[in-house]
Parts: sequence; C-alpha cells; structure tokens
Amino acid sequence: MSESPLQAESYRRGAKLRAYELLVVLPVLLWLGTTFSRHHREFLDWRILVWAAAVAIVDLLPIRGSSEMAFSLSFPIELSAALVFSPAWPP
Repeated sequence: MSESPLQAESYRRGAKLRAYELLVVLPVLLWLGTTFSRHHREFLDWRILVWAAAVAIVDLLPIRGSSEMAFSLSFPIELSAALVFSPAWPP
C-alpha cells in the first residue's frame, strides 16, 4: 500500500518536530547532568525530593475530561515550590 499525501506530510512534519524536540531536550539534559555532577548534594536535598514526588504523583493522577482539553494539575504545586525556594541563578 502506498501512503496518502496527507500521511506523508504528517510523517515529514513529525520528523521535523522530533528534530526540534531533540534540539531543545538534549542541551537541557546536558545542562542538568553537568549541574548535578557539580552540585549533587543540592539536588538530593529531601525537601526538593518531596516537591518532585508531589509533582510526579499529581501528574500521574487520572483525570476525566475531553480529549481536546490539555492542562496540568501540578501547576499550583510547581508555582508554590517556585515561591518557597530561592532562584538557582545567580549562584
């Protein structure tokens, strides 16, 4: 079977999107890795791990809604963590 023009365009757009995602994600992961290797004790502070666990638990909760609706229930937790902890930059 041959692909329809719509499927081919969708695949090409998907490949471009994946390349863009890699261009964004790889430098962020590299930065996180180097920062963690330099300041690993700050990352392993129990308070930060509690906030990270809270965000992970809330993001994994199943919610009912329409398929078009996309929102994150963890935003209030992330916002409160940003208000509680001092900014990481400048050091």
